[in-house]
Amino acid sequence: GVGSALVKKCATRNLVTCGDILELQNAGNKQIEAKEAIGEKTWAMLCAYSRGQDDRILENKERQSVGAEINWGIRFQNANQ
Repeated sequence: GVGSALVKKCATRNLVTCGDILELQNAGNKQIEAKEAIGEKTWAMLCAYSRGQDDRILENKERQSVGAEINWGIRFQNANQ
């Protein structure tokens, strides 16, 4: 995924959406500048994500706990209350 630090780094280069990254992939010098600022591996990861490619293996983990919420508020007798 993309963390807050990377989001800030991309925002300084006006890279906010996947569309922004897709446009920049074919922009020559601007792509090189972004790649240098963000890092080559990170740039490659963002480009792949913007194309919908994610090669990470999904893991099915056993659920550790189940949360439940109970509202102990006031119970009304009719709609006028």
